[in-house]
Amino acid sequence: MYFKAVSERNVASYFPSISAVLDNVRLNGSPEECALADYHGGRLFLACGDYIKAKALLQSALRFFPNLLSARIQYTNAFLLSGDIKHGLELLVNLQKEYPNQKEIQELMCVYASENGVYDVALQCSRRLSASVEQGDINSSMISLWCSRFSSAEHSRLLAQVIKLLKTMQQEVPLELYCNYATATEDADALQALIDNELGGNVLEKDSLSAQHIPLLYNLALLLEKNGKDEPRAKKIHMHIIKHHGCFVPSYIRLHELARRRGSMKESVSWLTLLSQVMSDEPIARSYLGNLLLEEQEVLLSTKLLRGCSENSALTAILSCASAYFELSQIPSQNGESYLKKSKQMFQYALRRDSSNILAAHGLACCLGVEQNFEVCQLLLKHINEVIPNADFVRQSHSAHMANIKTISETFKGAVDYAEKEEKQTPELECMLAFCLSVENQYDKAIEICERVAKENPNEPMFSYNLVLLLLAAFNHGLCGHSPLSMADGEKV
Repeated sequence: MYFKAVSERNVASYFPSISAVLDNVRLNGSPEECALADYHGGRLFLACGDYIKAKALLQSALRFFPNLLSARIQYTNAFLLSGDIKHGLELLVNLQKEYPNQKEIQELMCVYASENGVYDVALQCSRRLSASVEQGDINSSMISLWCSRFSSAEHSRLLAQVIKLLKTMQQEVPLELYCNYATATEDADALQALIDNELGGNVLEKDSLSAQHIPLLYNLALLLEKNGKDEPRAKKIHMHIIKHHGCFVPSYIRLHELARRRGSMKESVSWLTLLSQVMSDEPIARSYLGNLLLEEQEVLLSTKLLRGCSENSALTAILSCASAYFELSQIPSQNGESYLKKSKQMFQYALRRDSSNILAAHGLACCLGVEQNFEVCQLLLKHINEVIPNADFVRQSHSAHMANIKTISETFKGAVDYAEKEEKQTPELECMLAFCLSVENQYDKAIEICERVAKENPNEPMFSYNLVLLLLAAFNHGLCGHSPLSMADGEKV
């Protein structure tokens, strides 16, 4: 009866009948049967969401059957679900040590690690679970698939695996899985074909759009935006979504970003203004406008707008505000320290609300770097590197940040590795790379870099000054008989 209730997702309807049977066992059964009744009662209350009663009954069952594995797993789950993470995790780790290959324990560890931002553990558990899953075990496959979402390659592989499994079992493959696979593999044509099949052709000419189909169109627009594949069509899709669902915030933000990318500042601002008019209590528009004003050096206006965001705002708005305060802290002023403190507090608050938020971890790492708390900063950056962030600026700046930290902590070889790996090379980063190379006695390469940077930036005297310092260092090194610079080169310097 219990399994039927759970499979039908209708535990509440069966609750009175199951409880009556268990109460009868407790009245007339042996101590062993009463303990088993407590175990089943604990499972029942856990399924109903009453974690306090579930824990009490499961604990009672475990006093009589201390090695009953299913009861230990349910007891652990009750702690995790009730928010007692510390105790629940302790129980879970002990279970995993005793039963490293037990499926339910792996599933619990997968879900816990994924929801709490322990990405490396989540991916490891996901791989183990997918490797050991029995043929036809859709539930475990879906858990493994969900936990692999932080790795695009792994997620694509498992999506294909689950789709194949469902087909093998002659079960219908949900449209969602096909669409997710097309999105994960960045196949815009395949996603377009699925949408046409589901909604019919000429979707943008339809007079209505169901809310359940918004994610399909939105993901298609994102794929069309990527690498500038078809930005005009992406814009039309976002406008079509807004036309039928005016409160769908992400499409306003994408239209703002597309206009900004084209250099159309007026249109960029107009989309944010429209969002703030449609949803007057929406803080995201305010935070984006604040950032935009900040980029245009309108510091006072930006600060005034951003002060309207509070801890009760949406997480995206808090992160945007924290980012803007960080930018403000980097502008020389008497308020720089207070802005940095405010930014750090907001990033920390965002991490408390969502411990797996990459943007919050990245922002906090930046604040800690400015405060010269390099050890914790480096740990956060390593944590970020466990996944491939969706945010371009996090992904693109990660290597540069790690190079900075390695340089400051005088791990120059590591700094060189990260600086050379950075795709977006700036003059400042190249000069830092040259400095690290010179410390590693690679003067030829360092001088070549600095000469090129100075030549490409003739109006920046600092780069020429860096070149002079590097040449002098190379000449001084040469006095010991190791330098590529001759005496004549030294006189020229």
